Formats: sequence, C-alpha cells, structure tokens
Amino acid sequence: MNDGKSPYSHYLIALAVIVIAALAFAYSEGYASAGKATAYAANSTNTTFDFSISASPAGALVEQGKTASTTATVKLITGPAEKVVLSYTRCPPSAMCSFAPSSGFPTYNSTFKVATKLSTPPGTYRIILTGKGGNKTKSAIFTLTVTKNSTNTTFDFSLFASPSSGFVEKGKSVSTSISAILLSGTPETVSLSQTGCPAGAACTFTPSSGKPTFSSTLAINTTASTSPGTYLITIKGTSPSRSKTTTYTLTVTGNATNTTFDFSISASPASGSVARGGAATSTTTVTLITGPTQNVTLSRTGCPPSSACTFAPSSGKPTYTSTFKVTTTLSTPIGTYPITIIGTSSAKTMATTYTLTVTNISCVRATPAVAISPLEQSGTSGKTLNYTTTVTNMDSSGCGNSTFDMTYLIPATWSASFSPASLAVSSGASKTTTFSITSSTNSTKGNYTFTNIATNRISPTFKGSANATYKVI
Repeated sequence: MNDGKSPYSHYLIALAVIVIAALAFAYSEGYASAGKATAYAANSTNTTFDFSISASPAGALVEQGKTASTTATVKLITGPAEKVVLSYTRCPPSAMCSFAPSSGFPTYNSTFKVATKLSTPPGTYRIILTGKGGNKTKSAIFTLTVTKNSTNTTFDFSLFASPSSGFVEKGKSVSTSISAILLSGTPETVSLSQTGCPAGAACTFTPSSGKPTFSSTLAINTTASTSPGTYLITIKGTSPSRSKTTTYTLTVTGNATNTTFDFSISASPASGSVARGGAATSTTTVTLITGPTQNVTLSRTGCPPSSACTFAPSSGKPTYTSTFKVTTTLSTPIGTYPITIIGTSSAKTMATTYTLTVTNISCVRATPAVAISPLEQSGTSGKTLNYTTTVTNMDSSGCGNSTFDMTYLIPATWSASFSPASLAVSSGASKTTTFSITSSTNSTKGNYTFTNIATNRISPTFKGSANATYKVI
C-alpha cells in the first residue's frame, strides 16, 4: 500500500523502536547492578571479629626420632583484629608439640612442630590445632604419620590392649585384642602371658606368641563360682631381649537377679602427660554391676599444686561417664602425680587412679611485633612530634618475660628519644613507649621516614621494627 511515505520510513521507525527498548533494558540492568553494589558495600561494614585457621601442609610423614612441621595460618575474616591463642590436642605419645609463635593478632602465621622420639609408636595421628580469640574457637587438622626409624637396629616393641577394660556377668565370656607393635630393629618372637586372672576363670591367648607386628585375642571365660568385682589383669609380652606390659581391667557382675547395688569405677586413659600451663583429660566410667542404680558422686585427692581438677558431670547414676580435667598453671611444679578418683554412693565407695606427669614447657623465641601510631604526623621544621610505639612479645609462654631495648633510625641532624627506652613484656602481651622526634631547623618541606626497632635483650637476633612518617610542612 502506498501511504505517501518513503519506502524506507517503515524500516527507520522499526529501528528506532529497537534502539529505545535496548536503552531501557540497559538502564534497568544498571540500576539493579547499582543496588547489588550498594548491598555489598553495606556488608563491608561488619565489625564483628571472626577468623579462620588452616594448616599447610595438612599432613606429613616422619621417622621416629625426627621432627615434622606445618604452617598454621590464622586469617582475619571480619572486624578489628583480636588476639588469638593457639593450642593443640592429640600430640603423639612421647613426642613434643609446639607453636612458634603461640599467639598473635590475625592475619599471622605460626610454625607448628612435632618432635618425635625413638619411643613414639609408629602410626597415623590426627592432631587438632585450635585457635581461641574474641569468644570464638576455630580448629584445623594436621595428620602426621610416624614410621619406623630406618637407622635404629635395636629391637623394640610396644604392647597395648583394646579395649583396655570391660565387664561380664559371671558365667559368661569377654575378650579384648592385644597388639604387639614393632618399633625398631629386627623382629623377635614375643610370648604372651598374664597375671591377675579372676579365680574360677580361664584366660587364654590366641595366638600365644608371634613376631611384631601381630595381634592376639585374650579370651576370659568366667564361671558361676567367679566372684563379682573388679580385676586388674596384667598382660606381659616377653622376647629374648626385652619385655613389655599392659593392663586390662575386668569387672565381673553378679547374676541378673542380684538386687544389691554395686558399681565399679575406672579411668581411661589411666595416665597422661602435660606441659605446665596446659590441660589433660581422662574419661571416668562408673559402671553398674548389680542392683537398682543409685546416685554416685565423684571426687578426687592428689590434684597437683596450683592446678584445678574438675569432673563434668560430677555425679550421676551408673552406668555413666564423666570427663576428668586437670588444668595446670605455669607455677605447677614439675613431677608425677597419682590422683585418686573416688565414686561415692549412699551404699559404698569405689576408687581408681589417674597418674599425671607434669613437664616443663619449652621456650620458643620469636620476632617481636612493633607498631607505631599514628603512621604519619605533620609539623614545621624544628618541631617535636610524639608517637606511640607498641611492642608485642611473640615468644611462647615458656619464655616468661623478655626485655626489649628500643633504638631508632632517623634522618641526619635530627634528634629523638624513647620514654621508657626499654620494655619488660611477658609472653603474648604488649606494652607501649612514647617516641619523641625533633626535625632539624633547616629541614626542607617533604615526607621523612623513620624506623623504631625493638631488640630482645636476652636473644638480640630477635628484633622487630616498624616505620612511620614525619611530614615537614
């Protein structure tokens, strides 16, 4: 149809409509994107402290008697940084675990070392690395595999029972697995024997000997004449060159028709080791033997000096378990402490022993952290400006107090001083000093950088520094 318009006018109108629609779409998308950006910016104002902890590498392989390490990274996620203290659990037996430094303000790195001994049993250990700060607790796992020492040719083995305790109604049977683990050297034949088997019961090993590493089943068959009670069975492994022992605690209960209340009490593990200032735990099990259950209250004697010994829970009706925790301090004396754990009911009292060895905490030196505030100030030539310098002692807690001597690097012809000129700071703590700096009267306008240095007086190789600016106007 000819309406008097150019043949191209229809195409021009269609093109204009497409352009207008495209512009409208772009505008709407831009507005939505701006809204998302605004929402994201609002989230960046989060002032709640949070952090994460990770281990790199997450695992390692080490021979007995050697040392493995990993880097624990404590990373600031949100909010102003707060101090995070590092600790660990499940350090391999007879090994020494340590952090350097043991605390700091995120983001920071700490070297976690595991120094094994020739007596550390081969195996895989999942060590938990824990950071605590700002009412938050975060953890990471470091998996360490300990292998036999390839250069140790002296035969040695370890012996243990799993489980290490059990109970059985008289006239019935119970068993446990005895493992003889090769620690070093060429295997020798190890023969198994036992003492303490209950009267009227038979205790047998299958097999009764072998070359480590091997396992044997200890079967305990009681009879109707076996008296109810708790028995400590000592298992001995003997080779031509050495012998090792472990124990199994057996509780024999009476007939199900017995209505007299009775119970047993045990600790697992029955012993532990902790460095001064640390904590150790054991599980106390209160087992119902016969009769209707009654409330049993837990108590203890022999807690190490300057330590706290607690139960959680402190009472209950058997059968139940309670976590027994010994928290030491830096003033707890080094030594071995047999702690008696007592269970008391209205009818009777039972006891078991947990032996704790308290060792000295190691001292690991670290470079002190230095910070200057403010980072920049302005003043005319010849004017004295004051800055606050903060020094944080990053040594491990075993080092105690350290004295840091303060020195500085300033432009030629300028003068400066600290007040005080040295700081005595305990491990993990911070102290401040005032740094006064006076520019030269003939200083030209511009920015001048100076350095504050903190040097550990006992170990001068450990020194930290920080820079700030004096702007002459």
